Amino acid sequence: MDLNEENSLDKTIEALNIFCGLLLISFSQNSNQLSDTITRNFISRGMRCLQSIFVVWKMGNDQDAFILHRSLIDRLFTLHYLHETKSYSSFEDYSFCKVFEGREKLISNQYLHERVSKEVKELHKLEKPKYDALKMSGINWTRPKPKDVAKSMGLNILYDFGYDYASMHVHPISDDGMKDFERIIGKISTDETHDLTVVRNSILVQSLLIQEGLKNSSLRWRAICYKFVEQIREYTGTGNLDYQMTIYTIAKAWPSFTLFEETNLK
Repeated sequence: MDLNEENSLDKTIEALNIFCGLLLISFSQNSNQLSDTITRNFISRGMRCLQSIFVVWKMGNDQDAFILHRSLIDRLFTLHYLHETKSYSSFEDYSFCKVFEGREKLISNQYLHERVSKEVKELHKLEKPKYDALKMSGINWTRPKPKDVAKSMGLNILYDFGYDYASMHVHPISDDGMKDFERIIGKISTDETHDLTVVRNSILVQSLLIQEGLKNSSLRWRAICYKFVEQIREYTGTGNLDYQMTIYTIAKAWPSFTLFEETNLK
């Protein structure tokens, strides 16, 4: 394992986390549009997923890191699809119904019913009229096919060597667990060398997710935001550390310096 590169990736993820924090504050304080709220939440979940990928990878669980990587790519594809189809509202209704139906199964189960808190049952009862109305009107949102979205984005390579490749780790195959077996019985060392590719690629995907959110939000973001995201992407390919000066400039000027143009909204 290259400890220098691992430490460099750790610092890059931390810089990206700082940038995301400032970005999310800007979203929450300056827009209540549904599309921006969903975008903000996608970026938040993506950042946490990236951090988890790094933690899992450091534990030596490359396969689990790829499973999370697939989830991160799925989030990118879904956000792009939501914007292209302008289906944020339908997506919110779909999500509400899915959560309601999951809770309904829990409450209706004869073995689990008594374990459900009173507060959850009351919330469920309160939300039932909305659920009934939505089901009556019809929910017309369906999950996009990742391969189709990747093609529309011109990112077939991300599907073929990211999403589809990672799917091999999601769905069991015959030699699943071989390395885990050898590691558990002590046949191979826990500090064996393992590839950093999944971490670098996950940083790349999170940068694409952020860019997708920036370009499609209701706020007009300053050029320095796009510059930082581009520099993060450059780092994953060349190791260039220019992004460090950019995040330093942004953090030093915060909060008097906003990340978006306040007088020139879309």
